[in-house]
Amino acid sequence: MQRTFSDSEGPGRVEIRRASAEDARGAADVLIAARRAAVPAIPAPVHTAAEMRSWFIEHVMVSQQVWVAGTRSDIHAVMVLTEGWIEHLYVSPDRTSRGIGSKLLDHAKAMSAGELSLWTFASNHRAQQFYERHGFVAVARTQGDNEEGAPDIRYQWRRTDQLVGALTAAVDDRDFSGVILIQEGDRVVLELARGWADRAERRPISITTPMATASGTKGFTALTVVSMIEDDAFGLDTRLRDLVDDPRLSVDDGVTIRHLLGHTSGVGDYLDETQLDSSDDYVLDVPVHTLQGPRDYMALLGQHAQVEPPGSRFRYNNSGFVLLAMAIECAAGAPYHDEVRRRVFEPAGMTSTDFLRSDRLPAGVALGYLSDGRTNVHHLPVIGTGDGGAYTTAPDMVRFWDALFDGSIVSPSSVDLMATPNERAATDGADSADSADVYGLGFWVASNHTTVLLEGEDAGVSFRSGAERSGGLRFCLMANNADDVWPLARIVDAHLQP
Repeated sequence: MQRTFSDSEGPGRVEIRRASAEDARGAADVLIAARRAAVPAIPAPVHTAAEMRSWFIEHVMVSQQVWVAGTRSDIHAVMVLTEGWIEHLYVSPDRTSRGIGSKLLDHAKAMSAGELSLWTFASNHRAQQFYERHGFVAVARTQGDNEEGAPDIRYQWRRTDQLVGALTAAVDDRDFSGVILIQEGDRVVLELARGWADRAERRPISITTPMATASGTKGFTALTVVSMIEDDAFGLDTRLRDLVDDPRLSVDDGVTIRHLLGHTSGVGDYLDETQLDSSDDYVLDVPVHTLQGPRDYMALLGQHAQVEPPGSRFRYNNSGFVLLAMAIECAAGAPYHDEVRRRVFEPAGMTSTDFLRSDRLPAGVALGYLSDGRTNVHHLPVIGTGDGGAYTTAPDMVRFWDALFDGSIVSPSSVDLMATPNERAATDGADSADSADVYGLGFWVASNHTTVLLEGEDAGVSFRSGAERSGGLRFCLMANNADDVWPLARIVDAHLQP
């Protein structure tokens, strides 16, 4: 990996590169000169220049990563790395205050696994200010566990610390009502709950409060479909008509399960979100209490004819996932909700996740609120189905991502298929066309192509959750209104950029 940048005070370009054998003596000389020039802010070296040069060339160059910044003929700075540590970072005394040290530090961050540590002498206040400006935090002190016998400070930088700061500031700037859970490995990075689950009763939201997921449910539907495909109930290229044969459906005979999963079916959409100025604006054309299962949507779906040939383009489509729920019921001979519980929620250990009736919510569940303060009970189906409406908790979503990637729900090869982008589509809630995710089969994939996402927005609901496939960051953002998640989602998205 090699980077170049302009010297803020000198001519030409400065190059950051892995040190070669030809660079060894020049790099050692920069370290020696910078080390001596820093006295008395740091203790004087306990070794001669010759000893330091020999140690650097014969030991450091062989056993550690050495990076240099400069031109081909002149080394301006040197940095020595081991796994997760910056062992040394020195800039030539005649090249300080030009941003070269900052560029090397940025380079170390970019190559890291998200965490770096280093030691600096307690007397070196200038170095401490430098590292603190770059997001490092003092985490430990000693009274002189080094060969100079001088007190020192251990600094640590975590990429997620910046994320936490940005999210916390964003929440503090608005009347946030919802939950944020960020976890990296086994470490909880941020756990935050604000607002009221029930405004009238003044019941606060907690990190374990069940909240609606809106279209986040599409991922659960897709996994149920793929689980049944693995059981040979049908195939990706099975035609919908071969599973759901109802004359009321205005669906092209060529529409397949694959088309529906990837939003390329071209079927008419009973809820075309591109026609709404706000999620709060939508009111269903049938009484919401009549929509208790996939077949109950037939009156809505029958009003919308096929829009374009299947497979011709990506068009986000809610009707397609209701049709998938119908296909699940027809192939399984069991209710859609039961199949999702059996094939997704139970193997993932999602004990607080379920399809709940909005007119009979259990104690502790968050109500959804419109911008005018009313609840959303008259705006959404009384119980969710294939395109949205399950309730979950933030901890359950972390468990979900872990189960997804360890093969507990469907096989790893099926996860690979579902998380492979098939079409480009603008992210819901994005401010510009440049902010775009791609879509697989039932899941969004972030622009870094390594993070898998679920998201949804309804009247009184906003939801976005995702996980890095490496097993690193998992996050869940939920709110019981349609707006609060999206400013936070943009912060997380920026953090995930490659």
